[in-house]
Amino acid sequence: MSDLDEKEFFDRLAPNWDAMDDGDHGRKALIASLPIQKGMRILDAACGTGVITGELLSLSGKVVGVDISPKMLEIARKKYEGTGVIFHEASLYEYEDEPFDGIVLYNAYPHFMEREKLKEKLDALLKKGGFVAILHNMGRAKLDEHHRHVPTTISRRLLPAKEEARFYQDVFHVEKAEEDENHYLILLRK
Repeated sequence: MSDLDEKEFFDRLAPNWDAMDDGDHGRKALIASLPIQKGMRILDAACGTGVITGELLSLSGKVVGVDISPKMLEIARKKYEGTGVIFHEASLYEYEDEPFDGIVLYNAYPHFMEREKLKEKLDALLKKGGFVAILHNMGRAKLDEHHRHVPTTISRRLLPAKEEARFYQDVFHVEKAEEDENHYLILLRK
């Protein structure tokens, strides 16, 4: 699927995206468990409408959001106007910036179909000692059910967390790889 098709897919969902978020469901606890400290520069990768941007901002004070969907970003920019959060419309694969202290992919990882390309980009965008967090506030079974009507060119099934994390071991140290019926977390360190 092309970037244009992906943009159109998420642009269509943007007006109702926040309404589909039916509450915290462990999101705040997952984010609070991340090694974020004040002053860290954090990338909210595939930020969408900014569902977690505010939580990242309260922990670090410096957040950049990137997303492929202009409609999602239009909503995020309105939500965070005047907060200092900077949003960029771009495919994460093509995004360029100074290295970050941390990169968070929240409820977005299955949409990155090119894992090798993603691994290279995460490495390029991360400072030495920085972290990458791949988070979902639902388990794989719920996630598969959630994505059952999404084209396989837009979303893929996740492997068990420990198995998925092994893919990154040649570039990153795996600090955590865990999952249960309510969450999925991979924490990588450069």
